[in-house]
Amino acid sequence: ASACFVETEGTKSGLFDKYRLQQGFTSYLLDKDGVILAKDVSAKELDTLLK
Repeated sequence: ASACFVETEGTKSGLFDKYRLQQGFTSYLLDKDGVILAKDVSAKELDTLLK
């Protein structure tokens, strides 16, 4: 199973604080426990990671 989330609050988002982001948002791949597995991956890389 998978889920996709979109954050629209930018730097005011709770995610911005939770993951200690220092710049604007980017794409992240997280596991079921919320651990970041990959950041800024291409579509091809994402396909490989999800297999």
